[in-house]
Amino acid sequence: MLEFLAAPFVASLILTGIHAYLGVHVVERGVIFVDLSLAQIAALGGTIALLMPVSGGDPHAPVVYWISLAFTFIGAAVFALIRVRRARIPQEAKVFPSGLTIKHSTPPSCAGSRAIPTPDSAS
Repeated sequence: MLEFLAAPFVASLILTGIHAYLGVHVVERGVIFVDLSLAQIAALGGTIALLMPVSGGDPHAPVVYWISLAFTFIGAAVFALIRVRRARIPQEAKVFPSGLTIKHSTPPSCAGSRAIPTPDSAS
């Protein structure tokens, strides 16, 4: 009756095992949020490319893609060069520190965000 689900079920078991194995190694190496930092660097590159006259303000221009890709490669190279075994400061904070600023500057009215208490409001 459900024999057509046998192959997808086996594939899901195999993928679960692969992801669990690779996930353990990612956590051990301590590079959990590198992808988020690289995405922010790519977005920064795309934004800068849009502001350049060569793009003509077109977000779909090939030059925007290439500049964003170049920013990503530069960010990845910086990550590779500053890799240390036991660091007190995470790699992401060294490469793209304004990510915290962007993350925590979201207005409190946005869904899912939290207001950061100030010394005046701590009463």
